[in-house]
Amino acid sequence: MHCLNQIFTGRTEWPPGRLQFRCAVLMLAAILYLPQAAVYAQPMQEADENSLRAALVLNISRFVTGPEAWTSGEDNFFHIGVFGSREVIDAFEPLSGKMVGGRTVKIHPLSKRPQTWAYHAIYVGPEPPKNTGNWLKKCTNPHVLLIIEPSKASDLRGIIQITRVDERFTLTVFRQRANRAGLSISAQLLRLASVVDEES
Repeated sequence: MHCLNQIFTGRTEWPPGRLQFRCAVLMLAAILYLPQAAVYAQPMQEADENSLRAALVLNISRFVTGPEAWTSGEDNFFHIGVFGSREVIDAFEPLSGKMVGGRTVKIHPLSKRPQTWAYHAIYVGPEPPKNTGNWLKKCTNPHVLLIIEPSKASDLRGIIQITRVDERFTLTVFRQRANRAGLSISAQLLRLASVVDEES
C-alpha cells in the first residue's frame, strides 16, 4: 500500500534502486487489473480517473528506454507533452518533479499552442484538438514515446494505446512502431499489455 499511496497522493518520494522498480511494476499492475473503485476504495470520480491516466503515463515511461538522444540532451528533464482537457492537464501537473530514468519530469500542456519541442513522451487523450495530428508530424524528436487513448473522433496511432474497458484500463503495445522509433520496452511492461507485432 505504501507504493500505491506514493502515486495516488503524490506526497511521498520514490525509494531508490530495485524497490523503486518494483513499486512501478506494482502500480501498473494495480491500475490495470484492479477495478478503479477498488484502487481508491470509493466511487470513482472524474478527477480520480484522470489521475490514473497520469499515473499510467508516468509508470509506462519508466519501462521504456530510448537511444542516446534520450539521455544526452542539454537539460536534465524528461519532457512529457499532454494533449487533453483542462482537467486532464491538471491531473498531470503533479507529476512535475518526479523521476524517469534519472531525469526530472517536466509537464508541457499542448492543447492550445503546442511548441515544436524534443519531447521524450507525448500523451494524447480521448478528445484531442483537431490539429493534433498535423502537429505530431512536426515533432522534432523521432524517438518520442507516443501514448494514445483512442476515440471515435481521432484516428491517431501511438506506440502504446491506453483503452478504457468498463472500470479498468488496458494497454496495447505496437512493437514495430516502437522499433521504428528506436525505443526498447521492458519485458515487465510487455507482460502487462497486449502486444501487436504486425502493423495494423
